[in-house]
Amino acid sequence: MNFDHLVASRGARAFAATFAVLAIASFALGRSDVVPDLGRFIFLPVLIFSVLTFMGIIFSFRPLYTRWMKFADALQVVVMTILFGGCYLIVVPFFVLIVKASDPLGLRGRPEDGDSYWVDRHKDESDIESYRRMA
Repeated sequence: MNFDHLVASRGARAFAATFAVLAIASFALGRSDVVPDLGRFIFLPVLIFSVLTFMGIIFSFRPLYTRWMKFADALQVVVMTILFGGCYLIVVPFFVLIVKASDPLGLRGRPEDGDSYWVDRHKDESDIESYRRMA
């Protein structure tokens, strides 16, 4: 998504200010004794409002936004390398071991006297009843 029209706009600054006030207010409410044991439950709203405030600050200033996006591009390269490398090093060998342990083509245990690996299959006669069962 392209958010360039929001960068350094009044809306981005209002967004940051609003959620900063909400983060500070919910933190202060959690620290006060107005409602007992509220401090345990207020952590999530404080965290959400703080993250939204951080996002609003990033979008409020174009130079900061530009640096943040360069950092995000570099971080994306590192994370994707780790994820794909981990998949290749962990998932692929696991499936290779499964395939090596099993014999999906039935090639083991066959005579090695030069005969073919052809497996004779019983061919059913086609009649009208078999076609009715298929429908």
